[in-house]
Amino acid sequence: MLSLERLTSDHLIEHIEHLKAFKKITILYLGFFDGETFDEEKIERCFGHFGPTVQFLSFLIPQCKASLFPHLLGLFTRAIRIDINIPYIIQDVGKTEYKPLPNLELLGLGLEQNAMIDYELLEVCTNLRAACISCPRSTSRSWFNHLFIRCADTLESVLIGPEYKGKSELPPLACQGSPRGLILRT
Repeated sequence: MLSLERLTSDHLIEHIEHLKAFKKITILYLGFFDGETFDEEKIERCFGHFGPTVQFLSFLIPQCKASLFPHLLGLFTRAIRIDINIPYIIQDVGKTEYKPLPNLELLGLGLEQNAMIDYELLEVCTNLRAACISCPRSTSRSWFNHLFIRCADTLESVLIGPEYKGKSELPPLACQGSPRGLILRT
């Protein structure tokens, strides 16, 4: 497991040789990293070498440009579980395009009041076994129907509920290991 917290892209690049020394990282946590200091090239440079081995990815980005999000996730197409918490996404582009995430079985998605869900992310989740999605009450639950239909053969548990007030980290997947079922909270 490697935990990188409260870092800017420049700080990570400054220590890139140390990061590249970790060749078999399977669990990567990016906590409170400054999404505003990254561009596509810096994301690739800082995290690209982890892509082939990371199976569990968890990150908290206080603020991120929508255009960088697909590029970051695209590095981790072998991930089995991804937990995402983004309080605020800057919509700097129209439609975004994600690489398929064929191995992704568990998705945790935590969005606070000012974040907009990127439904394109849900389009590439085709083999989910469990999803725990915390989003603002204003989010239309009908958008999740496509996720349910696409993953109908594999989904065992789904929890969709309101945002977790006052918490700055995504709770663990509450639905992992629970009996088959669908839980919607309003």
